[in-house]
Amino acid sequence: MVPGIQPGDVLLFRDGTGLLERGIDFFETLEDGPQPVMYHHAAIALGDHAKIEALLRVEITALADTGNFDVFRPPVDIGRRREALRALRSLQGQRYDYLLILDDALRYATRGVIHLPRRWVESWERRRKICSSLVAYYLRKAGFRSKKLRRWPPPSPEDLYLALRHFQVPLDERREAQ
Repeated sequence: MVPGIQPGDVLLFRDGTGLLERGIDFFETLEDGPQPVMYHHAAIALGDHAKIEALLRVEITALADTGNFDVFRPPVDIGRRREALRALRSLQGQRYDYLLILDDALRYATRGVIHLPRRWVESWERRRKICSSLVAYYLRKAGFRSKKLRRWPPPSPEDLYLALRHFQVPLDERREAQ
């Protein structure tokens, strides 16, 4: 349980130490240069006890206060937030989009010169998700608009941060909810 978390809050995870997280950080640095905080994963809170995220597939997992994520609360209508959370739950079980990860790696490593054909990736993306495309889907369904939430290529965790940075929930505000 994580006090102060509300359904629909966006969780951006930082400080990854695994191979995948280091790879994401490497490619993000190629694209955006060094950043003070690098985000490598994103999820949406379903409350103070659970989150929905894209790992090997879209799944609901327990939410623990590991201290390695920041919380963002975009200003969206509560009714639209509920509808968007219902839409997310309907994606549960959808497979992870490895083709999009490969395309992202090619784009980042070659600065957009080499990439997979867009129609291949887009056709897969309708049936599969990565963490940041899952969050972008939720935000669009909830009515949140930002140029950083482009449809193509899908946003990265860093792009999500740039779209949401003004809506971060301060840690002391989360602690007061205890």
